[in-house]
Amino acid sequence: MRFLRSLAAVLLLSLPLVSGCGDDKKPSAPTPESVVAPEVTSGPIAEIVPPPSVLAWGGADNVEALVSGLQTFGQNVSPLMPRAFDLMQDELRRRLAMTKLEGLDWKKPARVVMFDPKASPKGQFALVLGLANREQLLSGLPPTTVKKNNDEGNAITYRDDLGRNICLNFIDTSVVITWDKKQFAPNTELFARLVRATTQGKDVFYLSAQNTAALYSKEIDDMAAQVKQQMTSGPQAVPGMQAEVSLRVLTWMVQTFKELDKIEVTPSLPQDGVVLSIRLHPKADSALQKSFQAIEAKSHDLIARFPADSTVFASFSTNPDVIDGLTTRLVEWAMSVGYGGKVPEQYSQTMRDYFQATSGQVALAVHKPFGGEGLTLTTLMTVRDEEKLRTSMRKSKETLKDKALVEMLKATGTTLEYKENAYKVGTIPVDTVTAKFDKQKNPLSPLGPFGDAIGDLSNTHNAVTKDLAIIAYGSDAKKTIEAYVNGKAEGGLDKAAGVTRAFKMGVQNPVGIVYISPVEMAKRAAFGGKNPFAESLKDLAGTSGAAISFTAKGGILELVIDVPGEVAKNSVQAAARAKALFPQ
Repeated sequence: MRFLRSLAAVLLLSLPLVSGCGDDKKPSAPTPESVVAPEVTSGPIAEIVPPPSVLAWGGADNVEALVSGLQTFGQNVSPLMPRAFDLMQDELRRRLAMTKLEGLDWKKPARVVMFDPKASPKGQFALVLGLANREQLLSGLPPTTVKKNNDEGNAITYRDDLGRNICLNFIDTSVVITWDKKQFAPNTELFARLVRATTQGKDVFYLSAQNTAALYSKEIDDMAAQVKQQMTSGPQAVPGMQAEVSLRVLTWMVQTFKELDKIEVTPSLPQDGVVLSIRLHPKADSALQKSFQAIEAKSHDLIARFPADSTVFASFSTNPDVIDGLTTRLVEWAMSVGYGGKVPEQYSQTMRDYFQATSGQVALAVHKPFGGEGLTLTTLMTVRDEEKLRTSMRKSKETLKDKALVEMLKATGTTLEYKENAYKVGTIPVDTVTAKFDKQKNPLSPLGPFGDAIGDLSNTHNAVTKDLAIIAYGSDAKKTIEAYVNGKAEGGLDKAAGVTRAFKMGVQNPVGIVYISPVEMAKRAAFGGKNPFAESLKDLAGTSGAAISFTAKGGILELVIDVPGEVAKNSVQAAARAKALFPQ
């Protein structure tokens, strides 16, 4: 029962988080029961400027359509899911201490506001719901309830069995519900704007990054410091360069949040899944806004060069000559995967030179090996300057010779051997990195077959041709290099059904896109030559994958998450079956 109540609470407080039907009609005239609201006209909810005490706000145009969409999606994923509408009503009835909820109109718009919980711990949330009949709503109060009229600026107040205040106010044809007597009066204009705001047929939710950063600056800094400490020491420590790069990215993320004005979340429920759009609005004329304006999307041609049955791909494409802010951090992170050791001072410049020797496209995919079974990983980059790129790639490997890194790896039973010109494919030289693990001190041993798979990916082969750079991973790396250098690699991933959907549902003109078909990957992966999941998952056929894409337009960064219903359903079933394979 506690679980059902928790689920209902989530539904209730996420009213703006799934799309419904729009209603852009002008607000009706105030009813006699309404409070005297400010002269606020209707306008887009996006134009609301929240007072300093408000952290978040949002709205749904049609609660019934919203919950119906949730119900349809939930039952497609799990047929045993309880009725979402009943759960939501039960939770709201409990929070309002009412016996029934007659008098509410669930087809009307709904709004939600979150206030600073430090200033209002008992009433941090407020709801605005459509009202059909005031007296019918009030008839749901238990006969023993003592209610007050015109109490501290509220139309009606009463208490629940635990003595908590519940306040009801009325604007136009909506009821404003708060759990703090002091919330409504000073925020009447805000509530009036929410009642009369339009959402253009969408459900939309806003987080005021500016207010949050101002109210919780110390907490944000303390949390970042704690994460940094975990990265550099203790059982969750990240070794070497990966830690350095992760710390740089974390620092940038914190700085970025503090330069934001607001974060806009617009979810929707198409018939075959869930799509979530997240837009980052920077403060006007800030360095962050200029950074977003500098991002320039390019084409993603490299995807076509990967096998059509790839289970994972990621593609990043932008103007290599515009390296600023976000792009710098992405380049640092993407080109540091697999390295260890402390980042040298010249690392960022090395990575910029590395990226600028390409023509702006970097992509990777997990696919079937060329001439083998299981899965392997390959990274491809377009080439603008062959010699400069080869030189930059080799220069980036200098960190592997760092004495501190060598000693650190040696202590964990790991040795990395780097060879330039290890072999040639035709006239193309191939450099290699080979990882060797001491059986007595192998840090990956506790991971079992997963550790073997990770260790195999530490072996890389790098080659640069006049138009394509290849980084191949694992025991099949040489065959991968040969296939691409000799033009024998069969592509077609861009035509696959799941990838077509990912681009269709994602942002327009993406700078980056990441795609994963988790069940297909679990079915086909070889963990140290074995796969304990293959047999139990073989009937879960999947043609699509979840995707995250992002771009920047007009100084605003937009990120879209697309989860097809098929992926959600198969993932839930796969998780249950995988759990059954392991002892409890």
